[in-house]
Amino acid sequence: MRAMAFANPGGPEVLQIMDLPKPSLEDDEVLVQVKACALNHLDVWVRQGLPTKIPMPHIGGCEITGIVAEVGRNVRDAKIGQRVLISPGQSCMHCDWCNQGLDSCCDQFHIIGYQTQGGFAEYAKARAVDLLPISEAWSFAEWSAVPTPLDAPKTTTSSFGFTRARSCSMFQAVTNVSGTAGGKVEIDLRFFFSQQHCILGAYMGSRHGLLQCLRLIEKRVFQPVVDSVFPLEKLREAQERMEKREMFGKIVVTP
Repeated sequence: MRAMAFANPGGPEVLQIMDLPKPSLEDDEVLVQVKACALNHLDVWVRQGLPTKIPMPHIGGCEITGIVAEVGRNVRDAKIGQRVLISPGQSCMHCDWCNQGLDSCCDQFHIIGYQTQGGFAEYAKARAVDLLPISEAWSFAEWSAVPTPLDAPKTTTSSFGFTRARSCSMFQAVTNVSGTAGGKVEIDLRFFFSQQHCILGAYMGSRHGLLQCLRLIEKRVFQPVVDSVFPLEKLREAQERMEKREMFGKIVVTP
């Protein structure tokens, strides 16, 4: 299959079109023909190099939509031809952390396109339980703009793919400082102390939160915002646009 991948970390120039084997399936997995994959700053960080073991050559891309192409022997719910979104954050779904809705605390938590191969390719695989059905209410590109921007409380900024400054998790007013703003921030500790502020780290949202968000998108309470769509071969240019912060909404790649 065609994939835009890299064999060594570095700048955008390390991304190359490669002919890689189509993913083979375990009994509980599904092969998805990728129709769209939105960019995330995580894709850039992984390409630049993070202290985490990843498969090489590496295929990034964690916000994937497409069509079910093949199913494993034990898969019953997913059907060939079904429109789906792959949940970016994936966990065991049965430990104490997962039962509390704190998926990212699970020992087995990982992000597709980071610790595993992702969606910058013609095909991607995932466990059947990590597939979420999507309707024809929005295009594949628009649905791909949903998962990580709306999976945690955020205020509207140019890099998020939605149009209303409202939290899908139904939190009250929240000021979000994402890691995409840079690795360091300055805090005046006098006001932080006297106004009794709190700092809370939220690494990805929960599956439950994502399901809530998808329902709101389906009802058009929120509208996905796509800044631009690039063909797979132009992934370098797409990531350069993200690094320059030239977008408003999500940048999407299509195979």
